[in-house]
Amino acid sequence: MKKKRELILSCIAIAVILIMVITMTAAASFSVLVADDFSHGMGVGAFHVSFPEYLKASAAYARSIYLNWQGTYFSMFVQALLSPINHYGFEQLRWVMVLNSLLFYAALSVLTLCVFQNIGKEKYSVKFWILAILVFCFCGYQSYPEVFFWYSGATSYSIPLSLLFFALALFWKTAEKKSIGMCIASALLGIMAMGGSLAVSGTGCFLSFLFCLYLFLSEKKIPLRHGIIFLTWLAAAGIHALAPGNYARHSVIDQSGIHPGKALYDAVNMASIRWNTFFRSTDLVFLLLVVMLLGFWTGERKADDPNRKYRILVSALALLTPVVTAFPIALGYSSETMPNRCAFLIDVSIILSAIHLAFILGKEVPAQVEAEQKKFF
Repeated sequence: MKKKRELILSCIAIAVILIMVITMTAAASFSVLVADDFSHGMGVGAFHVSFPEYLKASAAYARSIYLNWQGTYFSMFVQALLSPINHYGFEQLRWVMVLNSLLFYAALSVLTLCVFQNIGKEKYSVKFWILAILVFCFCGYQSYPEVFFWYSGATSYSIPLSLLFFALALFWKTAEKKSIGMCIASALLGIMAMGGSLAVSGTGCFLSFLFCLYLFLSEKKIPLRHGIIFLTWLAAAGIHALAPGNYARHSVIDQSGIHPGKALYDAVNMASIRWNTFFRSTDLVFLLLVVMLLGFWTGERKADDPNRKYRILVSALALLTPVVTAFPIALGYSSETMPNRCAFLIDVSIILSAIHLAFILGKEVPAQVEAEQKKFF
């Protein structure tokens, strides 16, 4: 009966997920070319040429943007390589945007199932319901048109973020499996993700740092493979941040220079604004309570688990991720300007960190009750 119950609950959750994903993907198929899509396509300067020639032109365009406008080396390469302006027009655009949507939800699914992989087989449906809640949060509160319906937004924000999710999932899995191939894949995907928006770079570096911190606290060391991957991502993010184009662009936006202190202040305010939006205009608090109950349902009464406090600590520190995500945005714009695509990245940080902490807290309640009982008796 338990196996049958878990199968039915899992199937219902998967069906709910598919309904939402198919709806959002179908909407993405109606995307049109706007704004920067045209200027980027014209900037590449190669139309209907051979693939090797176009590949060379795409690399040259990414290099030019890196030196003169912004450090998004991977995004600009993909922007040029897949540009519908330079190839097959609207038909190609719609396929790219559909694949962009599917890639995001596939990456989110892989990362979620990896993070919650330790849920016991007797209650494995829980991980699918947590995934369903996450997908609902991204489908039910805001449409994010600059991410899922705009080609230029997809290449700079959602595609690098999706690759980051895959990289983080592999980074997580290498704690269990010492696979060289998995480590290389994680490092390479991370390098590509670091070449997207700087907000994606900051998010990836911070989350990988938190995982390394947990490994250090729980195992009293950071495994060499994790250290190498983290430093590789950090170096790639540094190459992005130090791009001459970033400073050229910022000088156009703010001629007074770069102000890290003010940017940090603005980043805190930006994260606070998005938190308030979720608290006042959505049912996220209710969903967090549901996730906490799911954690409680799967919790084990192990009061002597030495890593319990480390899990709670690192999960709590992850709540700072929205500020880390917002900081490069605030630094670049020299204000609290938050376009829809930037709000999307901050929202992703808020939702993922909040739901993870809610689950961890719920899961640790039975162990805490057991500890209190031992003290009492």
